[in-house]
Amino acid sequence: MKGAHDHSPVVQSRAPGPNLGGGASGRAFSWTTALRGEILSYDPVTGDGLISGDDLQRYAFTSTTAGLEPGRRVDFAIDSKHARDIIALSFTRSATATTSAQAVAKSPAVWQNHFLSFKGRIGRVHFWAVVLVLIGIQAPYWLQLFPVTWHLKALLAGICLWPYLAASAKRLHDLDRRGVLAILPVAVSILLAQLAIAIWLLTLVWLYLASFGDAYHQVRQIWEPSKTVARWLLGSAVLIQLAFIAWLGFVRGSTADNRFGPPPSKSIW
Repeated sequence: MKGAHDHSPVVQSRAPGPNLGGGASGRAFSWTTALRGEILSYDPVTGDGLISGDDLQRYAFTSTTAGLEPGRRVDFAIDSKHARDIIALSFTRSATATTSAQAVAKSPAVWQNHFLSFKGRIGRVHFWAVVLVLIGIQAPYWLQLFPVTWHLKALLAGICLWPYLAASAKRLHDLDRRGVLAILPVAVSILLAQLAIAIWLLTLVWLYLASFGDAYHQVRQIWEPSKTVARWLLGSAVLIQLAFIAWLGFVRGSTADNRFGPPPSKSIW
């Protein structure tokens, strides 16, 4: 919402003198331009800074006024291409953005945010809600309750991967960690699963080819160990995912604002 601070007109002001009445002293004044802008940079040690004016010009300044951090809206007067008489306003653009983020965080949960978006933070309750919904969608097919092909199961798993990663990324944000880390356990699990399938298939093909020669019994001896290795790899892939889900689902997020926004709610969950 735009307030009065965002639409201040350019006005002509007169520098105060010792005598504002008649006479030569009252007539000796200089015209200056008052503007509004935003602090681009400021060095508190030297007091040097730069303002981006609402007139799309930039003005250098030197000031020891408090509260001139980058992003702060200020009133100032122009002296040539330099700013002076700087007055810090009571709000910043970043504060407005934080207010908007808080409003979004406190708004009712919507499925677009929880299942599709990678931005923001969610708590443990909402994370578990997403995980349970995804499990509920896939479980009937993997439990053979419906006669579907392996390709359809893989396609459904691929579709469900996006909302799972989105929920995991937002949960990582709540823990003040980068959401891209959600890809790592998924990638490792897929790699282990593919390796297990490759070992099983290669052993099966080798066993089939050996059946036409004299090495069948020798190859047969490695059949059981190869199946054991494949099961171990598949089990490791599942355990990695379960451990990651448990970590995201039970570890409490930061209660204060972090680099990804305000906390999702005041609840401990």
